[in-house]
Amino acid sequence: MDEADYAVPGCTILQEGIPRIPYNPSRNTAGYFYRADEALFLLPPLYFYWQAAFYTVLPPGYGTARLASAVAAVLAIVLIYFLGRRLTGDRAVALWGAGLFSISRVCFFPAMSARPDMLCGMIGLAAVAAFLRWRDTARYGWLLATSLLLGLGGLTHPFALVYAIQIGVGVVLCGGPLSRRFRDLGVLVTGAGLVFSLWLILIVPRYEVFRIQFFNNVLARSGPGLLERCLWPWEAIAWQTRLILEHAGPLQVGLMFGGLLAATVFAKREGVGSLFPYRPHRRRISPARSAADTEKDSRPPCAPGMAALLALSWSSVYLLVACQGMHSSKGYWCYPGAWMFLCVGWCVVRIGRKGRQVGQRHRFSPRAWRWAEALGAAGLLLLMLPGSGIRALAAHVVYWERPSYRAGQFTERLLAEVPRDARVVVDTAYALPFYLDGRSVILAGCYDLRAPEDYLPYDYYIAGPESLDKGFPGKLGARRIKRFGDPDDVFACYAELYEPPGTTEPSTGKNR
Repeated sequence: MDEADYAVPGCTILQEGIPRIPYNPSRNTAGYFYRADEALFLLPPLYFYWQAAFYTVLPPGYGTARLASAVAAVLAIVLIYFLGRRLTGDRAVALWGAGLFSISRVCFFPAMSARPDMLCGMIGLAAVAAFLRWRDTARYGWLLATSLLLGLGGLTHPFALVYAIQIGVGVVLCGGPLSRRFRDLGVLVTGAGLVFSLWLILIVPRYEVFRIQFFNNVLARSGPGLLERCLWPWEAIAWQTRLILEHAGPLQVGLMFGGLLAATVFAKREGVGSLFPYRPHRRRISPARSAADTEKDSRPPCAPGMAALLALSWSSVYLLVACQGMHSSKGYWCYPGAWMFLCVGWCVVRIGRKGRQVGQRHRFSPRAWRWAEALGAAGLLLLMLPGSGIRALAAHVVYWERPSYRAGQFTERLLAEVPRDARVVVDTAYALPFYLDGRSVILAGCYDLRAPEDYLPYDYYIAGPESLDKGFPGKLGARRIKRFGDPDDVFACYAELYEPPGTTEPSTGKNR
């Protein structure tokens, strides 16, 4: 989703320093892409600069753009392990949480897409990790690092508001004198605001373009106002429920929310302590205080524990639903998914240890219990298989030599069919390669380019599955002259070559 739009700005940044979509020349002030060929303001720009860093060392293209998200996913998995260790004090919980997240659909799709969702989620996890370090050490360097990461998250995607609210509330609840709480909050907000204000360098010279793009794409698509969605989120809950079921599938959604509910019940029974216990070691100790009070205040801080993990999990789900509202993208769920899979890992480890205690009480043989644990772990992993891409992987292994299974070779065939000086409308799957080859390209099927005259004049139309599903060749009155690939093979590349209406003789690019 959106890869044709979000994979190209890294290229234009390297060329001229400005993110834009050169093959989307929209002039529709009611759309999302108004003057996107001049500058891109649909979302904040940090992901595009992160993407450009990968384009400096690897060939530009969809694969490299996806690699930028994949690297962010690897960093997120490492952070999940670190946070699991810090919040629960248990390496097994951290391993289960990070491991299950790494093979989940809420990780895979944003990790394999040229979109900013995974980078924003990873920065959020890093911001929470820095906040926890500040909370336990009271060192202002960690608070400044937290504010820096919040600003970077805001420069990546608006859903950074989710963890910004979480950390802001956490700073206020951390204890101490009221003046100190608001001073800490002021440091956090000021630092994050200064980093986020770097976007003004691009916004100020093109404010009207920013206003139309950003407002139409982010604010107008989310439904009622944020405060109204926070107080009355039912419509947003219904919308986001449908999206997460499509995105992760019923089994993984059931595992995530089932693990969150189970962890809440188990923790409630066992007692999880205070969410943000007051840290006496952060106060100045008066010389007149007793030795007993001094000894009490010098004790090392305790870990936030399950109370913080559950608070982060529930609040991330609620805030994501409220902040995103009726927005149609799904990759944002990588952030709450990380916390929920840590809850699943905690439940797995707890159930395993309780079961081992029961086995010892009833004198089960150690071998029998190891088999029971192995079967339980295998059953849990089986829940992750549906929709995991095993059929796609098998198809690519079996048919590796077919040209339609090699995206580079397939695209080269399409490029060879079209004269270099032709003006060509190209499906999202092939728009970036055509642009990188120096062709005159218009993106097919753009939301803002709806009428046939928006694409005229053109010489050829490369229609892929997305264009064909939307019926764009028919809307343009184009005439098909050639097919590439098998339309019934869902795992292979497929395209159709069209000519504009009024062409009297069938032709291909090679003989035209």
